[in-house]
Amino acid sequence: MSKNDCLNEISENVARLLGLHFPENRLKDMERLVLLAAKELNIGEDVYSVNNWLKAQYIPDSQLLVLSEQLRVGETYFFREETALKLFSEVIVPQIIGQRNCNEKHIRIWSAGCSSGEEAYTIAMLLHETIPDISNWKISILATDISLVALNKAIQGKYTSWSFRQIEQAIKDKYFTNNGKEWEVIPQIKKMVSFERLNLAEEMYDSAASGTNNMDAIFCRNVLMYFTPEKARSVGLRFFHSLFENAWLITSQVELSEDYFSRFRRVNFSNGIFYQKSPKLPLINPSYFFDTKIEKEEPKISKIAHYVNASKPKYHIQLLKEKHDEPKHDEPLLLADAEVLFYKGLYLQCVEKCLKAIQKTPDESKNILLLVKCYANMGQLENAKLWCGKLLVTNNLTAESYHFIATVFLESSDLNSAESALRKALYLDHSNVSALITMGNVLKRQGKKQGCLRSFANAQEILEKMDHDVLVPGFDGLTAGRIKELVEMSIIA
Repeated sequence: MSKNDCLNEISENVARLLGLHFPENRLKDMERLVLLAAKELNIGEDVYSVNNWLKAQYIPDSQLLVLSEQLRVGETYFFREETALKLFSEVIVPQIIGQRNCNEKHIRIWSAGCSSGEEAYTIAMLLHETIPDISNWKISILATDISLVALNKAIQGKYTSWSFRQIEQAIKDKYFTNNGKEWEVIPQIKKMVSFERLNLAEEMYDSAASGTNNMDAIFCRNVLMYFTPEKARSVGLRFFHSLFENAWLITSQVELSEDYFSRFRRVNFSNGIFYQKSPKLPLINPSYFFDTKIEKEEPKISKIAHYVNASKPKYHIQLLKEKHDEPKHDEPLLLADAEVLFYKGLYLQCVEKCLKAIQKTPDESKNILLLVKCYANMGQLENAKLWCGKLLVTNNLTAESYHFIATVFLESSDLNSAESALRKALYLDHSNVSALITMGNVLKRQGKKQGCLRSFANAQEILEKMDHDVLVPGFDGLTAGRIKELVEMSIIA
């Protein structure tokens, strides 16, 4: 057997055992890491020995743990991915509170692939900031990871300045104590989180025994992108069954996949896409026309807190002000009014207000764009696509708007229209890395290999010029180095 064939077999077994995906262009990295594990385990000093070991019928968990420690990728910090945290504070927590009565004041959150704990503790801090009577609530935050090294660091709760890239000093002072070199999470926040080792790639872990059932929300960000498609699909299905009805799955914006999360309803929020375990809303006909009457109303969310989107890196929470109350029907048809309804999840009311506004100003692209987002969130893709058509003829859209339109077409498998919208986005902003990567994936699905490779190559060229640790716009907290890895993985034929 050639060395390359041997490495390919190792890659297949790593995928089978740990769910981690090492494509052809990352086999050298995998070789280096598995040999480090082999040396630690005294199982040989070459890839052939490693391959024989991985093909064994039984491998002790202790040995797999050593391998996973070498292969794992960990990069996290507090208050990472602003859009996701805004959704959590402004929509998810108020929704949970509105659903619970006086005798059921409990919240269950799962941070899956928690690494060294920054995400789990961020969730705890946000709950503390957004729930006024939190002492009356039973809060359970389960944080799991495959790495014992990462979990031990998480349990200690001590962090250096690198973990505080996106946090306001006031929050840091409130929830951490400083010993001169490190900042430690205060006991009040620590006790809200329990850390457990769990391998997401395992097929048969029991949700009740592992405590991963009946969740109000699951955070799993920048984890599944390293899994094989088969493993990611399996994990996505288990996440679905682990959630309460109407509960939420929050992934990274680079892990969005109808294949992995087909049973969830996609929800657009603040230029991000997230998943809710909720049936798609019924179709309203003929909502394409201006004079549509809508009688049904979405369930109202009792919103008690407002997440203030201050200038980065500030994060601050304050009580909701009256100006954010639902607009009265006799008020002017302002875009801001419709946006309030949209962010409350009152999509049907938002549709009605947008349609009235568009009837008065037919070429107002912002109202049409918001209408498209409403229809997309309700699962009414045909309506969303119809209004995308009207939106495209306005010819005054931004690159970001064209990119969003492309995602609507992509979700309904209209690859040609998605490609067309992406070309317009890239014409306006040829350095838009997110649009380039989306274009690469669209062309890949169409079998246009040369165009696909060219789009990925253009994205890589832009990323190469960036500092490895710089955060890239449109990727909610991913660094240029990490996105470059993602692109390299996407190039696989």
